[in-house]
Amino acid sequence: SNGEPLRPIDVRASLERLYRVGTGSWYVQGGIDGVWLGIVGEAACVKRPRSCDLSRGITIDNAARTVVFHLAHANPYFLDMLATWWMFVVLPASTPDREVNSFPATGPYRIESFLPGTRLVLVRNSRFSRWSAAAQPAGFPDRIVWINQKTTAEGINAVAAGRVDLSESPVPLSVQRRIEVTSAQQLHFDPSAFSDYLALNTRIAPFNRLDARQALNYAIDRGAIASIITNPYQLRTSCNLLPAGSPGYRPYCPYTLHPGKSGAWNGPDVATALRLVARSGTHGDQIRIVLPSDRPFGRPLGRYLAHLLAGLGWRPAVSYKPKDKQGPAGLFGYNGDSRNRVQLAWGDWAADSPLASAFLEPLLSCRSFVPASAGNMNLAEFCDPALDRMMTRAQQLEAAHLGAANQLWQQIERRIINESPVVGLGTELAVNYTSRQLHNWQYWPAIQAGVEDQWWVR
Repeated sequence: SNGEPLRPIDVRASLERLYRVGTGSWYVQGGIDGVWLGIVGEAACVKRPRSCDLSRGITIDNAARTVVFHLAHANPYFLDMLATWWMFVVLPASTPDREVNSFPATGPYRIESFLPGTRLVLVRNSRFSRWSAAAQPAGFPDRIVWINQKTTAEGINAVAAGRVDLSESPVPLSVQRRIEVTSAQQLHFDPSAFSDYLALNTRIAPFNRLDARQALNYAIDRGAIASIITNPYQLRTSCNLLPAGSPGYRPYCPYTLHPGKSGAWNGPDVATALRLVARSGTHGDQIRIVLPSDRPFGRPLGRYLAHLLAGLGWRPAVSYKPKDKQGPAGLFGYNGDSRNRVQLAWGDWAADSPLASAFLEPLLSCRSFVPASAGNMNLAEFCDPALDRMMTRAQQLEAAHLGAANQLWQQIERRIINESPVVGLGTELAVNYTSRQLHNWQYWPAIQAGVEDQWWVR
């Protein structure tokens, strides 16, 4: 905070700026007609971000210090969405339409010092006033220090010795097992809002054939993949795309040995997979696979998939792209661009709201597929108009009948699983190792991060 009072015009200008700097249109996919919040005028901002004007959707009165939002449709989660991690920063209306290197904040802490790549220190913000304990509580610690640990072992050893209270380095499986025996209370397994999946390109061979897509779903050994993905998180296996425990989630897995009412995945069914490959007529087809190059599991997963696909009679070709790199050269930008003709792509997703629509609509609807674009999030290039109509109906129900909406979302996901545009792998499970003196552990599943200002030490 710079001490200047917040003005209503700053609120509207900050939301408009999200579109003009190029981030708004990336994140607001997923609501009715492609609008996430549902503000009047937002649809035009999605189409023409550089000329975004929300003056009809957000009316302000600087003298009265009021901001009024006008919605194009009912949205029961509007306030939750407005408070998501990518929208809550309010900048002065004069902030230029480009990325800036400042760290604006109005919370209980301010940056005391920052040494790039080495150390960050937060101390209490003397200008902070707690206006709502629920919305923004005051923090417990007087000082929060981040120290860059050079190796995983250095971070783990520092926690064990009590020199630091949390290591943000991934906890290797062998270390987890040791800690579970000696100090299990210091190990936290936190379900996240992230799901992992493999997207199958439904527009080009072999996965333009349902039999081929279902064959891979039957053959994939989700347990083997879970044993590969132990760093930087663990995987709770599932055939669903929705994360476990989210609204609209109901376990469903026909692609398993001994399928049952529980919807659990019990093991791969390779015999059924081989029969489906033969029936699909795709034996010998080449499959381009693109996986993350900057994740520890990327190359082991590539070797597993190459071996699996070869055993099914296909010809795999595996390549890697950096997941952390934005734009067309990064993993998601490259996989999303239909011109690259990727047939099997790594995908992971966490919605910014507790709605099934924030998962299924942006990833697998007709309107979410953007041809020849690195911003396309529908990696499977999947389109089922009948499913789109069901999604629209479910989104409309969310406003007034959330229970009925969630039941419809269960039907929608079941139909998606049957059509197999993706191979659901499971929900990410974060593993955190804390010191003996740290108490009141709290975790934010949506961004896989601890809530540092609510911890205390003694």
